[in-house]
Amino acid sequence: VYGARPGMGKTALGLQLLYHNSKQGVKTLFLSAEMGEYEIGRRNVQTIVGGHEAEWMNDKASVRKKLEDYYNADGVVPTQFRIVGTVDDCEEAIKLGVKRHGVQLVCVDYIQLLNGSGGNLYEQTTNTSKRLKALCRDYGVAMLTLSQLVRDVDKREKLEMNLSDLANSGGIERDACGVACGYWWAKSNDPDADKKAYDVFLLKRRNGPVNQNKVRVDFDGARQLFSSKE
Repeated sequence: VYGARPGMGKTALGLQLLYHNSKQGVKTLFLSAEMGEYEIGRRNVQTIVGGHEAEWMNDKASVRKKLEDYYNADGVVPTQFRIVGTVDDCEEAIKLGVKRHGVQLVCVDYIQLLNGSGGNLYEQTTNTSKRLKALCRDYGVAMLTLSQLVRDVDKREKLEMNLSDLANSGGIERDACGVACGYWWAKSNDPDADKKAYDVFLLKRRNGPVNQNKVRVDFDGARQLFSSKE
């Protein structure tokens, strides 16, 4: 599970993870409960080509060429995209993805937007988390589930993250094999903050200890792209 506040790059991180794995030949699937087809396509171009929409419109041939070069590169398996609204939609998409394309890695964007069973948001999120975990088991896929964080994170004197910061966390923190949360300093109120600095807090690792609690990387907001500071 990866959690972040709105506008803090959680979708960008999910897409970059899928693109990285697709270049290694891993068959990937992105399930969006937030974005429509146009926005998904725009994010796709933004990550692969870079630049801004006005630049794309002025040089469509160049954009098309960069996309073709990317998808025609040796070993690249294009990521599949589906729009979902419920866990049942996720199951159908994963089932078809595994059967038709051999999907191995799935990203769900994001858990609090999936309509689920239960009387309140906490119960719905708990039940949705349990169903998503079962899908990983039943269809043999790895899954990155994106999550909103509570607003209190922005009000703290010292920036720190806890498992309970996952919005309506329910069973998320229990079901996840690993949990990380992110914060982009460009969104802070600190005028002296490094606008490219992005902190990733590592909160849970089921199969071993968390040896490093925080990692700082760079985030290019214009291109929605993460890179190592090393």
